[in-house]
Amino acid sequence: MMQTPAIKVRIAECKIARAPALLKSYGLGSCVGVALYDPQTRIGGLAHILLPAWSKAKKRAGDLPRNPMKYADLALERLQEHLIEEGCAQERLEAKIAGGANMFSSLFPNPSQGPVKPTIGDRNVRAVKENLKRLGIPLRGEDVGGEEGRTLELDTSTGALRITTSRGLSRVL
Repeated sequence: MMQTPAIKVRIAECKIARAPALLKSYGLGSCVGVALYDPQTRIGGLAHILLPAWSKAKKRAGDLPRNPMKYADLALERLQEHLIEEGCAQERLEAKIAGGANMFSSLFPNPSQGPVKPTIGDRNVRAVKENLKRLGIPLRGEDVGGEEGRTLELDTSTGALRITTSRGLSRVL
């Protein structure tokens, strides 16, 4: 049997695909990969999110960034819209997330020396979770934090999200 080629999802991109397809995002450090999946239609989407949120002041003014897929709040809304346009049902969408690593922990002070500000990885994870909740999409699995990069692969045939760390360790959510 021939292996399905992977559809690459780069930084600040989101893509959707129908089974049988693989969506793959490489080199997530502090970025967060978000897989949304509808098990009935077997359509999935993968977003590679770079930053927590677009400026609230600019949102109120109606301004949009050149690439809304960079931001957790805007990217998740767009990904959800695209999946629904393709035939997914809002109530069947489920999420799995990975990433949000602290890639430069050696540059930050020892936590015993006082409070430490959340890293960009921490802030990305928190923003993704808050926006999933706001959109009513349940989080079914996560592999976040730590200090190493990850590669993600969403199998649209099953909804399985394979996570491979920069050290070669692999797990499936």
